[in-house]
Amino acid sequence: AAGGHRAAQRGHGDVPLMPSAELTPAELAFVWRARLMKCLWEAGFGLGQASLNMKLMRLSGGDTAAIAAAHAVHWSLTSAGKCIVSPAYGAFSDSTGRRWLWALGRLGMCVQFMTWWGCGSVRGFVIGHTFSWGVLPLDGSLKVEDAAWADTFGSRPDLSARLLAQNQVYTSLAGLIAPIVGAQLARYGENRAFMCGIAIGALQCLLAATTPETLAKEKRLKFNASKINPLKGLGLLFTHGPGLRRLVIAGGLFRSWCVLQDR
Repeated sequence: AAGGHRAAQRGHGDVPLMPSAELTPAELAFVWRARLMKCLWEAGFGLGQASLNMKLMRLSGGDTAAIAAAHAVHWSLTSAGKCIVSPAYGAFSDSTGRRWLWALGRLGMCVQFMTWWGCGSVRGFVIGHTFSWGVLPLDGSLKVEDAAWADTFGSRPDLSARLLAQNQVYTSLAGLIAPIVGAQLARYGENRAFMCGIAIGALQCLLAATTPETLAKEKRLKFNASKINPLKGLGLLFTHGPGLRRLVIAGGLFRSWCVLQDR
């Protein structure tokens, strides 16, 4: 009987059940909500890229060197801002909960598309982009989202990995389709894609605000300002064994290459 029960839990033979079969209804709803938000994130920025490139070309008079310099400046400034904003936002979420900070951070996406829509110069684009990513907690909302996922599935890493692999299929499809649709929208004017981006950001904010809280009150931590120190966190990554150190170095090199390609 016990063997039959275990076989029923795993499915036919040694083939494990699909992740959804191992979830409670509340967990399944959370997975689909998080999956939808990931797709909306990819779709929003994918839709806006063609229109943004068109606008920057117009504002710079076709000077691609000026556009490249603008991207270099705002990525450098936003990286500096995120070193403080994102850890602070994550520390606040550990003490106050995830849901409202997750939703508030997504408003930064609305602001970014508003600045893309309203900027009248390349310098204005740099200021708006830096404000959205380096001052507002847009990047911090991603950290809170990851923390909410860890609250739910952190004790089941195998299940979490399978669910994340499924999520990647959907987000990859969104990332494939959205730029194609965005290029078509750009043919009818720059601002249509920006308007869609604002709406998508607002929808993500609504989805996050209506997500059940994942961090129970008894698990919340007292706010600790020392967590905001980015150098301390960086030190931990390099002092907890050679495996983690190699992983951090590899990740840093990959991210640096991606940024250089964007610039």
